[in-house]
Amino acid sequence: MENAQEFQTQLEKNTANTVTGFLLNWAERAKTQFLLKKRDRVALSSYIENFNNKYGVVKIFGIADPIPLENIYVNVKTIRGESLSCYKSISDLEKEYLANNQRTFFIHSEIKMPGMELVNNYQYINILGPPGSGKSTFLKRIAFEALLPRKDWKLNVPNEDVNNHPSQPGKFKHNSFPIYLELKRIDFSIKKPIQEGLRQELNTFGFSNLSRFIDYHLEEGNFLLILDGFDEISKLDIDTAVDAIRNFVHKYRSNRFIISCRTAFYKDYFELFSDFRICEFDDRQIDTFINNWSMNNYTFDEEAISDLSQLTKSPEQLSTSELAITPLLLALICIVYSRKGRLPTLKSLLFRQAFEILLQEWAASKRVHNEDIYKDLNPDLEAIMLAEIANYFFVNEQLFFQKSELLDQVGQFMSNISNSPKTLNRAQILEAIEIQQGLFVERAKGIYSFSHL
Repeated sequence: MENAQEFQTQLEKNTANTVTGFLLNWAERAKTQFLLKKRDRVALSSYIENFNNKYGVVKIFGIADPIPLENIYVNVKTIRGESLSCYKSISDLEKEYLANNQRTFFIHSEIKMPGMELVNNYQYINILGPPGSGKSTFLKRIAFEALLPRKDWKLNVPNEDVNNHPSQPGKFKHNSFPIYLELKRIDFSIKKPIQEGLRQELNTFGFSNLSRFIDYHLEEGNFLLILDGFDEISKLDIDTAVDAIRNFVHKYRSNRFIISCRTAFYKDYFELFSDFRICEFDDRQIDTFINNWSMNNYTFDEEAISDLSQLTKSPEQLSTSELAITPLLLALICIVYSRKGRLPTLKSLLFRQAFEILLQEWAASKRVHNEDIYKDLNPDLEAIMLAEIANYFFVNEQLFFQKSELLDQVGQFMSNISNSPKTLNRAQILEAIEIQQGLFVERAKGIYSFSHL
């Protein structure tokens, strides 16, 4: 895509201007000018170039080759995390859902905020979303935004380099230097684990005094610290990790912070942070995703792109629009279409084909089945169980159900299977399916539905 190539060229061309801008901005605020050393300028340039190479391409489920991030990125919209807290009962949820007259769980009163507007307006942000909703892609895109020159920097930068910025309605406006850390890679058993994570991220670029660089800029509040994947921290380390992150944020609270976590996993761990959920896709986002996904899949031509886009809106193909609400689910539709050359008109058949891909291929790519629970609960057994649960609630005309009722159905299924693993309990099974795969979603406190609503 031309825009993606332009964006990558812009990143590379602006590296020197970005480094100069940060150094001058820091020097204006600093009591010392040690950062103006040539060695540190080179180190910052190396970090930015490495970031472009490391995170500038992504591996997308269903596409064989890694592709530039900008080729697949769809602008994110968010809503406040507590927007569902006003729903106290199943009847409240059903009334709102049916009033919406379409099979997506969009609340009329929700005010959607573009992702860039969110990160510009809030200092401490917790990004929530189900598996495959695009959390990590969004955070990497924010980091790239923060590595571009700012409009108010007084540099010798041509206007077209700064202002002709593709794919985002706004730009990151703060003079914060982004550091992206995957929380699953941090050793929380040591002292100062976040500082050590920063040191490891920056260690290979040749800073004149790395410890001084990190400590100084933390104290000055010069960093945008992006902590991705809180839910991917080992369960054994969660309590330690929560304490470490809390202490770190409180000590260096003048910096800016973004944490991401799967919605089902999060338990209000960080009191300073405002919770925002990534919204389900609207029609424009669906079209953008299909176009981006298709342009990077060699089995698609322009006719296929147009056909697939129309299918997501066709009244005769309602099952497609029901499923096309997150990047992962929409990718499953694209995969089914690319393999079959069409989409099943029967909702049950489309769901079955997409579900099989989710359980077997996507779960394997994410190493979901490496979790202890999946040593006993294999994909075939899980598929049978979910089919029976879906049938039970369908027969009883229940779109939403209490957690206790869902647990009862899981427990009943496991007790009726003669060769079912006896080491698993129903709470473990529900937690794994909800957190790792996102097939069940908690819509309000203790009230669940299937995720494709």
